[in-house]
Amino acid sequence: MYRMIAGVLAGLCLVATPALTQPSASPPPQPLRYVWKNADMRGGGFVPGLVFHPTEQGLLYARTDIGGAYRYDPAQNRWIPLLDHLGRDDAALMGVLSIGLDPKNPDLVYLAGGLYTHESEYNRKAALLISADRGTTWKKTELPFYLGGNEDGRSTGERLIVDPNLSTTLYLGTSKNGLWQSLDSGLTWQKTALPAKHILFVLADEKSPTLYAGVEDRNGQSLYVSTDAGQNWQPVAGAPKNLMPHHAERDATGKLFLTFGNNLGPNGVTDGAVKTYDPATGKWDDITPLKPAGETFGYAGLTLDRNNPGTLLVSTLNRWGSGDEIFRSTDNGKSWKPLSKASHFNTSDAPWLVPFSGGRHDRLGHWIADIEIDPFNPDRSFYVTGYGLWESRTLIHFDKGDKLEWLFTNQGLEETAPLELISPPKGAHLLSALGDIGGFRHDDLFDVKGATYFDPNGGSNRSIDFAEDKPEIIVRTSDKRPYGYISTDGGTNWRGFASHPETINDPQNHGTETMGIAINADASRIMWIPKNSVPYVSSDYGQTWVKSTGAPLNSESHIYPVSDRVNPLKFYLYDNRKKTVYYSEDAGTSFRTGSTSIIEWGSRMRAAPNNEGHLWLGGWNGLNVSDDGGKTFSNVPGFETVWAVTFGAGDPKENYPALFVWGKLNGREGIYMSPDIGARWVRLTNDKQQFGALYSFVGDPRIFGRLYLGVGGRGIMVGDFVRPSTDSTPPSPQ
Repeated sequence: MYRMIAGVLAGLCLVATPALTQPSASPPPQPLRYVWKNADMRGGGFVPGLVFHPTEQGLLYARTDIGGAYRYDPAQNRWIPLLDHLGRDDAALMGVLSIGLDPKNPDLVYLAGGLYTHESEYNRKAALLISADRGTTWKKTELPFYLGGNEDGRSTGERLIVDPNLSTTLYLGTSKNGLWQSLDSGLTWQKTALPAKHILFVLADEKSPTLYAGVEDRNGQSLYVSTDAGQNWQPVAGAPKNLMPHHAERDATGKLFLTFGNNLGPNGVTDGAVKTYDPATGKWDDITPLKPAGETFGYAGLTLDRNNPGTLLVSTLNRWGSGDEIFRSTDNGKSWKPLSKASHFNTSDAPWLVPFSGGRHDRLGHWIADIEIDPFNPDRSFYVTGYGLWESRTLIHFDKGDKLEWLFTNQGLEETAPLELISPPKGAHLLSALGDIGGFRHDDLFDVKGATYFDPNGGSNRSIDFAEDKPEIIVRTSDKRPYGYISTDGGTNWRGFASHPETINDPQNHGTETMGIAINADASRIMWIPKNSVPYVSSDYGQTWVKSTGAPLNSESHIYPVSDRVNPLKFYLYDNRKKTVYYSEDAGTSFRTGSTSIIEWGSRMRAAPNNEGHLWLGGWNGLNVSDDGGKTFSNVPGFETVWAVTFGAGDPKENYPALFVWGKLNGREGIYMSPDIGARWVRLTNDKQQFGALYSFVGDPRIFGRLYLGVGGRGIMVGDFVRPSTDSTPPSPQ
């Protein structure tokens, strides 16, 4: 079939059109516009830091390790994402290591972004993002080093600050390259003389040119001071040498309060302390609420109540045994009270929290690496966890013996990592396999209360698939035993497989060990290919597994099984390291070698619905397609490079699903849709909404134009065509 299509395409000119008229018997008289909106899941990821503006009430920012930065909108009680404009080449900047605010100008905000400190073709050096309108628009300054926004130590800080005495001066502590200074509002940077590589925070004196810097130096100093605005530095006498500071604040008298751990965190911390330092006398005092004994942990979060001198909060970190704790003191740390026993957690806005927590949510959570008391409202406080953040609006009532009510304030802050999405032809329109927290059957895309949370959740869910002819049968893999699950009612209820491939042998499984799974069209055969394994197949719904023959070893976790969406006897594999496609025509029992002439790098191979043997594959050479089950491939002209391809509801006149492609067309990056097998392309993303890097995406087979994006750290975006006269809310599934 595609040879005929290719002949037609050869005579057509591919163009990107600004709008598309919905194909129907009676098309609307005006073009449709494309609108994106987050599916509502409420959190799910680590929020390493929160920053209140010190001089404007209600101005609050949050930074995440993979999902960019947010500003809180108190009028709407939701978080506004600030970095959706970043494209694929700048996706690493979504790892925001620090936020810098100008105390004299509330409109100015600076972000230091960069995911990892290693050099590779998939990583980029860091950059400073500068906004003069609170994150509505941005300018970018490239930096000559890498930052570890998703590495150990990401929850310390803040390490990017604006000098409170001179707004044009900024300081940025890096992950490996010391402390840098800018004298022109972040446009150019020079390295300072601070003798340390990994800077954990920078703290300024509002009344003098004095600066403090916390550093990681396991055998040396942990705290340095400069009295001349960063020109010269000296170690602070008496600072701990076997601990590293996590957070620090100065009170109105100039005294420093600091939390310490013996590792960067958020994991691996087994010891710690809380201390004060008085620069006037040089005296250090230990005010640790609870010494690590019997169980190991350190300290991380720290905040001072600016309205009530002597009142502060600190948090433990990595206290897995009895759970992390927040301690409150009203006498400068002479005595402490734990908050957990007086706390009540309102999970009504995110019902998934209860099964996620094992049946009840009665603990503060894990990775409590940052705490903030509102500088204008001592009753209001926030703390972060590895799965979102909590807010209390009754903090000072705790001092009177009242219960503390905590709200899961994550509306709009969607930092989940969707590793795989499916959209079956009946039942729920969307099901998601998510990193860390499990997954959902999304019965209501825009209300998390209307979604069904996977139970058991299984931790990180790596892969999910449905049987094309029996879409109520769904399979998924996860990082926790039994590592695989099956549902026979469209993802509402799940049972674990009775066994798993013998190559899954890590009892603590914390990676991509379980990898990909696929189920054939009539649900008679399931294929599973773990890491460092060849495929295994089951014909009894996971009771037993048999090794396939002739298939490649999945040694680098890049080979995923693909089921033909028509013929239940056919499975496919694509090894992008060897440029080879493998095919099975006996339901996965054995594989043969297909095409060996595909480009060296390629994305996930996808099988088109309703078309036996039709495989689509993106790569550095653009868009490729096979109509003979992977034996040969043709290149579809137009795209310079393609990172992913999927399908959705098609135009009935075309008798082929709509194509969705993430790639570069005529030099312009974007997500494109074609309703006519490539004759026309419409760009669905725009310059303000590019969403960084996509982990997965899938079109809806029942709603023309609808596309679901699994964005790295930004949750799931739902895209739809809407009429200009309507509001921006995409239509509900029908």
